Order: sequence, then structure tokens, then C-alpha cells
Amino acid sequence: MLTGIRLDWHPDHGAIWSPRIAFHQHLSANQSLRWSTGSGFRVVSLFTEDHAALSGAREVVIRSNLNPERSWSSTLNYNLKIPSKRFFLDLDATAFYTWFSNRILPDYDTDPQKIIYANLDGSAHSRGITLQGNYSDGTPLTLNMGLTFMDVFSLNDDREKSTQIRAPKWSGTFLLSYTHPTSQITFDLNGNWYGPQRLPVVPHDFRPAYSPWFALLNFQISRKFRSGFELFGGVKNFLHFVPQDPILRPFDPFDRLVDDPINNPFGYTFDPSYNYAPVQGIRGFLGMRFSLSP
Repeated sequence: MLTGIRLDWHPDHGAIWSPRIAFHQHLSANQSLRWSTGSGFRVVSLFTEDHAALSGAREVVIRSNLNPERSWSSTLNYNLKIPSKRFFLDLDATAFYTWFSNRILPDYDTDPQKIIYANLDGSAHSRGITLQGNYSDGTPLTLNMGLTFMDVFSLNDDREKSTQIRAPKWSGTFLLSYTHPTSQITFDLNGNWYGPQRLPVVPHDFRPAYSPWFALLNFQISRKFRSGFELFGGVKNFLHFVPQDPILRPFDPFDRLVDDPINNPFGYTFDPSYNYAPVQGIRGFLGMRFSLSP
């Protein structure tokens, strides 16, 4: 068991205490259990963490002096190793929960022309579970897969629930790698997949309020040489997934034609904040590395 208390002094917010405790127990030779909980804080740092405030076309509005965010979090982790003569399997499960006060959230819904920042009147919550598995069988083949369910939302003083923007409940990752034993050629297939996530829409928006299920998959072939050189090449996003209509009115970035009642009856304005995935489709790459021996 480990425990401790951290004290930070901020010139504007004074002394801030952050206690933490952690516990680790071996259940058997191949099983272990970990639990930790504690408090933390984060001072205001909008423009280094929320790039949409600078990359978009909306006006940034800060309602009042922003107080630092406070949080209490707890994590429970279970690890199981299954060794055998033919394979090795490593399974990991983690449940987590974080409670925020003074959470600083961007408001995209009140005004389609603005991003409004303010401390939340209420509380914000992030909870979920992550499952991960690693498989190897003594051959040059390895497999890694992960699955995450996450529920991120906020509650105001009236206990009204609001789902966090761009926080999919379901997501996952995987990696499949194989190295040929004689030629030293490695084949790597990896990717991420995402479930629907809430997106910032404007009044009378023709685009859906939630994104579709999608996956971003990549493939690479590499060859290492004894001299230290390595050649590699592959394909990124080979499913060619590109979000539909990520920018509203991309042809009018300075809103010079928004008052046209015939071509723009709903008064749409230029807005790139809807995007939720890379806008580059399938593409290839080639490269070379050289490593110096220590």
C-alpha cells in the first residue's frame, strides 16, 4: 500500500492539496489486483488543450474568471496471465470513475457562432471499463486487442444530463504483427475503431447529431538489414474512410454569402467544428531508417 499527499501553491488560487492512496495485491502467481484513488487539479489552459478554439471559425467567449478544475478518481485493475506450453495470454481489465467539479466545458450549443467557456454549474463524470489482451505463441506472430466502454457526461444543478461532445461510448484498438523468421520481413496491421459520438450541430443542421461507426486501419511492411538500415512502406487508412460534410459551407469561409435567402435559407455560416476524423483518405508511404549501434 502506498499513500501520500501533494501540496501545490498557485499564485492565483493559493494552496491546493491532492491526496492519493494505492493498493496492490497478488492473488496468485498469475493474478494481481490493483486499486487506486485520489484527487487532482488542473489550472486553466484553454488554448493549449482545446485546439478547436483556435482552429475553428467561432468566436471564443469566456464568461467569467475560470477556477481550476478539481477531480476525484478511482481505478480498479485486474490482471491475469495464462502461460502454457503452446501460447502465452495476458488479460487485463480496468474499471475507472472520475468526478469533476469546476469542470471547464466548451458550449457549442447555445450560439452556433460562439464557443462559450465557463466553469460547470454542477458536476462532470467519466466512467467506464477497458479490456485488453495480448497473445503470443512462440512464433513470430503477436496479437494485441483492446476494447473500451466509456460514459462521459455532465449534470447541472437541476440534475439534467448532457453527453460530452466527441466522446464515443465504444472504441477499440488492435495490432497484428508477423515477422518472417528467415527474411526478417515484418508485416504489421493495426487500427482503431470508434462508435457514435455526439457532435456540435447548428439549428436546422442537415448533418446527423452523432457520427457513424468507423475504423481507421493501417498496413506496413518493413525489412531490417544487418548494416542498420531498415526499409518500410505501407498504406494508411486503406478503408478510405472520410467524414461526410466535416465543414459547413466550406466555399464561403468569410461568410460573405450567408444572407442569400435562396441559396442559404437556414442562415448557415462557415463552421469546421463538426469534424470527428481525419479528412485524408487512403494514402501510401515509403521510408528508410538507419540505426547506429550503441
